[in-house]
Amino acid sequence: MLVKKVTILFIMGLSSLSAQENLIHDLIDIVNQAEKQKQEETKVLNYAFKQRMRTQWIARDALLVSMDYNRSFYQQEMLQNANLFHENLINLLASKADIDKVKREDINFEQKIQDLSLT
Repeated sequence: MLVKKVTILFIMGLSSLSAQENLIHDLIDIVNQAEKQKQEETKVLNYAFKQRMRTQWIARDALLVSMDYNRSFYQQEMLQNANLFHENLINLLASKADIDKVKREDINFEQKIQDLSLT
């Protein structure tokens, strides 16, 4: 009878250790997924901030060109910023997870992208 109780307690202890190990692995997976999502969201924010910055620079350059202030220099600046804006937009759209997230939040997203592609 005593051997039976010891065996049962031993088996319960092993199953408890296994459950703890599984729990630790699951927690590590959750932390890794959260870190990956944080990195992805940081990337999206960086793209968005760069886009905003470049639109401001393009507007500034257009204003200075229209005022005929150092026209050739600011025309070149405007073209460079427009090219960088386009590259950044392509990088942003290349991230499928980012696009799926925006699609869920904005039902007109696909139409806006098509409009951008046509211009």
